Amino acid sequence: MNMSNAIAENPQTIELTAQFEREDDMYVAFCVELDIASQGETIETAFDNLKEAVRLWLSTATKSEIETRLPYIRRPHVTYSSRFEVPYGQIANAVGVWGLQDPSTA
Repeated sequence: MNMSNAIAENPQTIELTAQFEREDDMYVAFCVELDIASQGETIETAFDNLKEAVRLWLSTATKSEIETRLPYIRRPHVTYSSRFEVPYGQIANAVGVWGLQDPSTA
């Protein structure tokens, strides 16, 4: 049986994780469990595009492809993120390769 027919005949839902990142003038949305990404001019558009990309992948993936990623889908996934500061001038001076200016001398 074709997986897309199986999904259509027995619709189920799975909970997945989306992460968002701004890149220049676009937003990138990334599905952690399936390693699928999409983009859009707004977070909402990127998210909608990601959901569509995941739906398309699930409707065209073989049973083997889905089973390969299934352990990642079934495993509870918790993502933590935090903002932090690093004194890049001192690090750049120590490494000497980044080409950054020490803020204390700017």
